[in-house]
Amino acid sequence: MIDIKNKHKQDFVLPVKSNASFAKSPASTVRTQGNHCFAAIYAFVKLEKLRIKTGLNHFAIKGQIYIEALKIAYDNLEKMSGTQNRLALV
Repeated sequence: MIDIKNKHKQDFVLPVKSNASFAKSPASTVRTQGNHCFAAIYAFVKLEKLRIKTGLNHFAIKGQIYIEALKIAYDNLEKMSGTQNRLALV
């Protein structure tokens, strides 16, 4: 028998805490904590929409986003320095 409360916690609470940085709030005032909570839940909803659309888990999606961000940052660095692409990014 599946424990409904535990299943709910596995599917929603843990991904919010680990993937949306819900527990990592550096805020010290009530307003900034509220803003951080809203932003974390909003990020989780966006990740969940991508998970449903792509069929990948949250960690795979975050990995792909991170790799794309690194590629864009590297291209921008090359544009600023005026050098050619010496490393072929996969």
